[in-house]
Amino acid sequence: MGRMRLFGKKAGKGRRHRGFTLLEVLVASAIFAFCLSGLILTYMNLIVLTDLTRDLTIANKAVGSEIEELKRYPFVNLAALNNTAFVVDGFAAENNATGKILVNATDYSDLKVVRLLVTFKSHGWQNRTYSTEMSTLITNYTGVN
Repeated sequence: MGRMRLFGKKAGKGRRHRGFTLLEVLVASAIFAFCLSGLILTYMNLIVLTDLTRDLTIANKAVGSEIEELKRYPFVNLAALNNTAFVVDGFAAENNATGKILVNATDYSDLKVVRLLVTFKSHGWQNRTYSTEMSTLITNYTGVN
């Protein structure tokens, strides 16, 4: 029997070429673990960002709804709403969501600046506090005579 060829090379006497060496397996495992850990961290960050985006959408929707309610409110009573709180619907209790109305006068007597602020805590692993704010102008103008 002649020498056996393996991948184009002749095998030496007494040498067997079966499988990988332990060092090759360890290096391949380390590279795989490094890549897998990067993918897992990316996935975890995506989950946190998805939760934050959902919470910001809920907050913006609540602020928009409150602005629409304020537009129907009598203009002369708007100043009384300054520094008052409003209920922020859609958040879970652990988010501690609060809404605040700020009404400021302008140089014009028939125009007020209304700012609405929503603050909430994220329920992710970072447990940070976030806020969103919208402003609008509300006028006493009723139309042309």
